[in-house]
Parts: sequence; C-alpha cells; structure tokens
Amino acid sequence: MADDPSIPNVFGWDASDFDWDRGPMDLAAAARDGIQFFTHKATEATSTRHSHYGEAMRRARDAGIPILGAYHVVRSSPSVSSQVDYFLSYLDSQTPWWRSWGDWFLQVDLEKWPYDTVPASAGEAFADLVEQRTGRKAVIYASKGQYGNELTGTSHLLWNANYGTDPVLRYHTAYGVRGGDTGPGWVVYSGRMPTFWQYGSQTIIGNQPMCDANAFRGTLAELRALISGGGPFMALTEQEQDDLYRRVCNLDHFIFKGNAKGLESIDDLKFGLGEGTTVPPQPYELTRKINELLSRPPVQAAPIDQAAINAAVMAAMTNPAVLAAIAEAMRPVVDSELDEAFRGGADND
Repeated sequence: MADDPSIPNVFGWDASDFDWDRGPMDLAAAARDGIQFFTHKATEATSTRHSHYGEAMRRARDAGIPILGAYHVVRSSPSVSSQVDYFLSYLDSQTPWWRSWGDWFLQVDLEKWPYDTVPASAGEAFADLVEQRTGRKAVIYASKGQYGNELTGTSHLLWNANYGTDPVLRYHTAYGVRGGDTGPGWVVYSGRMPTFWQYGSQTIIGNQPMCDANAFRGTLAELRALISGGGPFMALTEQEQDDLYRRVCNLDHFIFKGNAKGLESIDDLKFGLGEGTTVPPQPYELTRKINELLSRPPVQAAPIDQAAINAAVMAAMTNPAVLAAIAEAMRPVVDSELDEAFRGGADND
C-alpha cells in the first residue's frame, strides 16, 4: 500500500467498550492487516470509565502496533481540571507503562450531544491542560460538521470525522471508495487541515467488523514526528531521521528559497539553522511543524561566568585530595624531565 500514491501510508483504528460485543478485538490480526495506530476510549467526564481499555491497550502493545493512544470524551461539566485528573488517574491505574511508551498520544473527543452541546472552548482547554500536565501531544477529535470554524486559532492537531455513505468494506478499500487522499474529509476548517480523517464506522479491520477507520496522509516516521511527546524528532531513529530529511528536503519534493545555503543536514532542520529558509505549504501537518522550527532563532549558549570558574578552581586547589591527585598525575612528567636533566648533565661531564 505504501507504494500507491492514492492511499495514505498510515491507517488507524479507534475503539471503545462498544466494540467488544461486535467481534474478538483481535489486535494482532489488526496489526497483520496493516493497522499502525490504535486508540481506545478510557473515560468520559468524571463518572464513566471503559472497563476494556487496559486490556485493549495491552493487546495492541503486544501485537506490535507502534503508535498508541487513549481518549477522553469531554463534557461541559464538571471542570476541565477535574476531567483531566480523572482521565490521567485511570490511564495510570490501567496502563502504568503508557508514560514510557515513546509513541503515545492523547485523543480529546469533542462532540455535540443531544444532551450536552459541549463548547469548543472545553475541548481546547482540556487539550491545553493535558499537554501541560503530561508533555504528550493532544489531538482534538472534532468534526468539521459539528464545529466548523469554532476551533480557529487552536494550536492542536485536528481529527475530522466524515462518514458519507459509510460503506461496509475492508478499511483500505473503504478509504478508496470515500475518495482517498482527495476525499471530503481532507478539507480545511478552523484554519487547519486535519491530521486524521475518520472516514468510516462500519469498516472491517482484521477479523473485526463495525470498526471506526482512520487515515493519516504521510509516513509512519512523519506521524511519529508529529505525536512524539518530546518534540518532533524525539522518537525517530537515525535512519528514520535521514528518511524524513530526504522526504522533506529533497529538491524533487520542495524548492527552498530565501537562503543560498539552504539546509544541508538533518541537524540544520532540527536546530533551526539556515535562517530565512521556508517550505512551501503542503497538506501534511509536518510541514507546519518544520516551518515553526525554522522560524526559531538558533539556541544561544549560556554566558560563561569566568569569575565563578576561577573561584571554583581556587577552592579546589585548597583540597588536599585534589592536590595529591594532581601530584600523582604529574609524577610521570616530572620524573621524565628529571631523568632528561640528569642525562644531560652526565653528557657534559
């Protein structure tokens, strides 16, 4: 599938307790079928916990699905802070390993229900706080159909939902039927192109029917760069960094302007060298992230406090142990010079 430009490189499945009555929840089969990211509902408000969350994530982890996540359904009340507390507490109790999983992100489920028209501000506030509390990337699941431009100005990645005819097909076939990379889910709203498109709720993944299927237009390395909690390159191996650099910077993909030097290495890209270099807009969120990196000034080293260094050296020189160590280290040099001196004197006799 990766060689076919009409379909994305990365597909994912988001599930909940409701999926457990529909099939075997065989995550190993899903992984063999090509699923590369998986999320499961954990909590809602401060009163609902999905009991199969922990088992689902263990199965996904053991199946080797590389990118994992958990989601919380935000409600208008109680407070956002209490909902974040509730969510993280449940994650820690059911999946204590999640904080050390390199490619883990947090899905903020923002929807307007007949019984609760949750405002966009609640989802935005939840995403802000959960990122602040964890250092992990939060993605806001909020459809264009429900929220339109209500999230304009958000700093978070968006996850659109648009089922259309909602075909009952294998997930990759359904994506093509829905229009693939030019399908109706890939449309700008709230000033952003969505990172994910949930394009069906009745697809077949592995041996599981009635699945929510999702697409990311890009490579696994690009998705990892986006969701890595420690920054866009933290989760990449050296080879993946090189691959990412070639994908982003090769002249057959982009033309760099504004700096004759341009970018010559992945380190230039990571540390914001080659000032003035810009990347033409592309449909991938990675491009936006790279432009942000390149717009930052180079990191400046802290000024050297020579007086403090001198004081530390002088203090060390009063320590008998330090003096003894210096004498021991110098002994071979001194002995060698003394031997040379004695030999020179003997030659003069």
